[in-house]
Amino acid sequence: MQRDPKTLFVLSLAVLANGAGNLCLSYGMKSVGPPGAWTLPDVWDVVCSALSSAPVIAGGLLLLVFFALFLALLSWADLSYVLPMISSCFVVSALLGHLVLGERISPVRWAGIALVSAGVLLVGRTGHSRHASKSPAA
Repeated sequence: MQRDPKTLFVLSLAVLANGAGNLCLSYGMKSVGPPGAWTLPDVWDVVCSALSSAPVIAGGLLLLVFFALFLALLSWADLSYVLPMISSCFVVSALLGHLVLGERISPVRWAGIALVSAGVLLVGRTGHSRHASKSPAA
């Protein structure tokens, strides 16, 4: 089946925006660090530091771009194609974290990514039910 070039382009942008957004958020939050103690003033300092951190802000904006592109895709594209492809965001985020930030990706995390991707693929390939369930009127 031929895929629309516009859909492929927007889908690629969405996956890249998601991966870059998660990468920026991870980097930014690691730079901010954990609170010294779990008291309200220390937690508030971490929240303020995070919200004024350029990587955290950039990550949030990139994830907003991803969300907008994903909503646009849902409005016009073939869902049986878009939903499985969007699950590649998990793979891209894990790879970027490993390659750029040097994060260790455990086999359990890879197994989780594989399970989620397989589940999304299964749900995306499942057709719509022709018969709506009939529930008795209350």
